[in-house]
Amino acid sequence: MLVLGGFIVWQMFDWWQTGGPVMLALSAFDAFVIWLTWREWKTRKT
Repeated sequence: MLVLGGFIVWQMFDWWQTGGPVMLALSAFDAFVIWLTWREWKTRKT
């Protein structure tokens, strides 16, 4: 999750520079994967 979070930071920086919609889509996908991972980890923890 930390690695994906780092990718999101890098993608947002790149998006800020270029304004490309692909970086927004990749960041949204990474955020979705982080959310799924967090949810799965939370359910397995209990």
